[in-house]
Amino acid sequence: MNRPSTHQPGTHRTLSRTVSRTVPWAVRRALWIAATLALTSCSEAEEAAPVPYTFTITATSDDQPLENVAVVYNDTVAGTTNAEGLVTARLFGPEGQPVSFSVRCPEGHRTPDASQQVTLRRVMSLDPQVQARGVELSFECPPEYREAVVIVRAGDHADLPVYVDGVEVARTDSSGVAHIHRRMTPQTRFQVRLATASNTQLRPIDPTHPYTMPDHNMVWVFDPDFRVETPPRRRRPRRRRPVGPRLPIRIGH
Repeated sequence: MNRPSTHQPGTHRTLSRTVSRTVPWAVRRALWIAATLALTSCSEAEEAAPVPYTFTITATSDDQPLENVAVVYNDTVAGTTNAEGLVTARLFGPEGQPVSFSVRCPEGHRTPDASQQVTLRRVMSLDPQVQARGVELSFECPPEYREAVVIVRAGDHADLPVYVDGVEVARTDSSGVAHIHRRMTPQTRFQVRLATASNTQLRPIDPTHPYTMPDHNMVWVFDPDFRVETPPRRRRPRRRRPVGPRLPIRIGH
């Protein structure tokens, strides 16, 4: 049931007419202007409320998520990546304003020199997750050092010294194999030599191979393909028969 009104019929109309007659017209006009300005100010404030632009930054190392990477925009740190290699930045400003993003990689990784230039813009998508991620950027922080293994094969020749840049680092085992492990920065050069002084019949003599560390982990096989050179057989000199005095030959009687 509707609750009955506590006002008698016609009472509200009577009060309105009374207020209109008792309040001066100038006052009523001032109140109306103040109310209009207040509503307009509230409306403008709601329209001018800034909406952030979302950026999702991913950091990896050899295609694996990298944690603790500092993400910087216009020389201001936006945050550091989590265990998934992600960090979200929400920026304010006029649409189209240029922004520069860069990263500072953690110890043991190389920081890229180049930054990425983008503009403040919104991503519109039917996929809510894509729209929530906003503009996506990715940075690579490669390892400072690379690992390399050189497998040395010398056939079945055991105990042959293996040198790296003139320093003995290993010897071939009973099966003629040796392993060398190197940890170096990319583009570092080194040289592997297999010494054959202990076996003078091996050819080639002291085979050597140069290497350059790539920007990824690497395994090389050094197989000189030895051959054994047999020395030529020496011919024994023939013994000369002793030459004695010649007997005189009688001619005639």
